[in-house]
Amino acid sequence: MGNVSNALIDEDNDLTPYNYAGNPAWLYNDEKVSWLRMIPSTNNSWGDYKKRFSPGRENNYNLAFKGIKTLGTDGTFLGETIYRFENRKGVSRSLTHDPYFGGAFFFTDTTRGDIKYDGPYVNFMYSFELLPGLQAGAAASYGILNGLKNIYTRSESHLREVGFNAGLAYQITDDFTFAANYALIDYQEKIVAESEDLLDVENFYYRGDTYSIMKRSGSVSDKIQRDIDHYSLQLHAIPFEKLEIAASGTLRNAVEMILIPYVKDNQSFKEFEEGEVRLYHYDLRASAKYYAYQDLTLGLNTEYALNKSWSKNPYRNLLLWEWDINQLTAGLGMSYNVTSDMLFSADYNIASLSGDSSKYIDSRYYSATSFDHNFKFGAEYEISRRISVRCGYNFSKIENDFVFGGKDATFNLFSVGASIEILDGYDLEFYSSFSSLKPSSGSINREWFDIVFALKVLNF
Repeated sequence: MGNVSNALIDEDNDLTPYNYAGNPAWLYNDEKVSWLRMIPSTNNSWGDYKKRFSPGRENNYNLAFKGIKTLGTDGTFLGETIYRFENRKGVSRSLTHDPYFGGAFFFTDTTRGDIKYDGPYVNFMYSFELLPGLQAGAAASYGILNGLKNIYTRSESHLREVGFNAGLAYQITDDFTFAANYALIDYQEKIVAESEDLLDVENFYYRGDTYSIMKRSGSVSDKIQRDIDHYSLQLHAIPFEKLEIAASGTLRNAVEMILIPYVKDNQSFKEFEEGEVRLYHYDLRASAKYYAYQDLTLGLNTEYALNKSWSKNPYRNLLLWEWDINQLTAGLGMSYNVTSDMLFSADYNIASLSGDSSKYIDSRYYSATSFDHNFKFGAEYEISRRISVRCGYNFSKIENDFVFGGKDATFNLFSVGASIEILDGYDLEFYSSFSSLKPSSGSINREWFDIVFALKVLNF
């Protein structure tokens, strides 16, 4: 339904700690029925409106299985497994999976080519009532991706991600809940380029956009070690019958280290720390839904986010780059049952952003502000007891695009979907969207096309 969310009543879009802020403790209260979903999906993007090291085209395919098993008073269990396949076409020189994580360091070669990644991801979550009114939950995840570039230097990439999330939720009264959770992610990416003939491979360790160190050898490698800590507090309350509110505060710290082999006199020693990146994210969010009438729901959402980062060369304690982005967002929404068979929902969001960037190593300094508007519309029509169809439209006007760098950019999204109850206890869901982003100057743009199917089995 066009990604409307401010006032939409949906079991996956409520204001409780699990759906609102990812706290695993509240899974026990959120999920009361066992189900299993098989979800094949594809998401694709293409166009010339992109960053320097981003692919010209990207085709991603996923096959996921996700299920909930309720165990009564013994708790609730969630299991999820995904196999991912990524095909990145027209990647210019960059060899890292996420070159724009936020630091000043890049690992490249001299060619433009395609990089394919594939690998599994698994996630397990368990939630239970620890004491009367006190829920506890924990989740663990593990993912692997292996990548290969199709032309010289034919670099190989090996990515590994381990995650953990633990939380508590205390229901002080039936209408007031306080919750907290802590999550961590340990990420490692190793890239190796090895000669397949008598020629050496030639790679570059970039510091900023201009300066680099060339390494020519029979084997050249780069390792990225990333540790992320996430702390979050949540509040959920129903002050009176028709009003539901939620709030959350989040602090996330990330440390990224760029490690390269240290070789002297043909002997290998401990890896050398070429670069260090620190990223900080602070977020305060509050939302409310007012159930004005049986057929009308109003919604409000506000959020303040601060992102800041610095990158330095540890060996010389040399600061290379620092940046920060402040964002304040406010949104209103309404959801209205036009008839017993038809639902209409709409959101309006406004955002004010300001950013500063100081690339000392490149002598480049940038400061910008942006005032953005976003409109979302969605509708759902129940054709029969077993069949529903839906559609949506988004429109955004972006003064300064902080992601791709354009000015006065326009974003449009069109979506369609349907749900069909094939048999009792068997539901088939479909979603597809097409979107485009275009700056005011030039003929460049970026487009996306997504398709998702989901077969849901109840009470398996």
